[in-house]
Amino acid sequence: MKSTETTLAATNHNLESTATLMARANSENEKVQIQLEETKAELDFNMPNEIELEKEIEVLKDQVKEGQKNEEKLNQESFKPTSSFSSFAQTYDNHKLINEL
Repeated sequence: MKSTETTLAATNHNLESTATLMARANSENEKVQIQLEETKAELDFNMPNEIELEKEIEVLKDQVKEGQKNEEKLNQESFKPTSSFSSFAQTYDNHKLINEL
């Protein structure tokens, strides 16, 4: 009988220890779960979703196209001789011809 009581006491102690360990593990799991949810919330807040990124890419593409159009327009305008330059060139050519004669 004494050995049965000792065995039961040891088993009871083991069960209590196991219950304590399980409670600690559950507490740690809850902490990790909370941290995981906080991290997910931070990521959701800091990382724009794919649709927003695609919209932003389209806006940037449009801006690049507009910039290219403006650049082409400026290039075309900058190489056109102005009327004052044309008349200066014509006058210069006329004087050059007169001097050669």
